[in-house]
Amino acid sequence: MNVRALSALLMILAVAAGCQNQPKPAEQESMTPAVDTARVAEVRQMYQQVNANTRVGYINAVLADDQLVSVVDVPTADFKIGDTVTFVDVDQNPIASGRVVNVLPDAVHVRYAATERAPRVGDLAVKFVRS
Repeated sequence: MNVRALSALLMILAVAAGCQNQPKPAEQESMTPAVDTARVAEVRQMYQQVNANTRVGYINAVLADDQLVSVVDVPTADFKIGDTVTFVDVDQNPIASGRVVNVLPDAVHVRYAATERAPRVGDLAVKFVRS
C-alpha cells in the first residue's frame, strides 16, 4: 500500500471515529449520579437511632425494563427473599417499594413497584424491622 492510500485510509478512520454520537460530560453525570456516602451514613444513623435493626443501603444499578435494582452497602446476611424494602430519595421522600428477589454476598436485588417514580442509582433502600 502506498503512503497516499495509507494516509487516506487513516483520515477516513479518524473522521469516522470522531463522528460517533457520544454523550457530553454533563449527560454522563446525569445518567449515573454520584452516591453521597456521607449522606447514606447520616440517614442510616437517623433510622438506627429509632430502631437499631433498620437497614439502609443505596442503589448502585437499575434494570428499569425488569423493574429491578441492586442495593449495596448493607449487611446482606440480614436480608432474605421476600423481605419488603422501601425506597427513598436522599431527602427521605418515599418513591417506591419492593420485595427482595435475590441475596448475594455483596448486594441485594429488589423488584420494585414505583409509586412516585422509579428508583435511580443513588436513591436509598430501607428495610424496616419491627422492634
